[in-house]
Amino acid sequence: MIEVYTLIAGIVLILMGVMMLVWTKNFIVLRYEGFQKLIRKKEIEVKYKKLNIFFAILYFVIAIPLLTMAIIGFVIIIPNKTYFWIYIPVAGFGLIGILYANISNQFIQSLEQTTEAI
Repeated sequence: MIEVYTLIAGIVLILMGVMMLVWTKNFIVLRYEGFQKLIRKKEIEVKYKKLNIFFAILYFVIAIPLLTMAIIGFVIIIPNKTYFWIYIPVAGFGLIGILYANISNQFIQSLEQTTEAI
């Protein structure tokens, strides 16, 4: 049964990655921008295209091991305990990537810095 949930999660993540590449401003990037404006308390400029590509790659990197595990789980009977130990590093890499995206300055610039450069 866990294989079905893993397969669904992998497919959803792949679809979200494709969605990030197709739409310019989607709800995830807008939520990210709102969060950064709330934390930084100043006007910022977000590089939408780079951020979309980063999130798409992040979703694909998390989805590929999940889909692989689902396919292996359908072919070979794996105990649930093994699935648990495989999910820990996948979730860890995902959380590290998300935290890196939230504190990274490569996608966000203060409007003061942008005007000084001109």
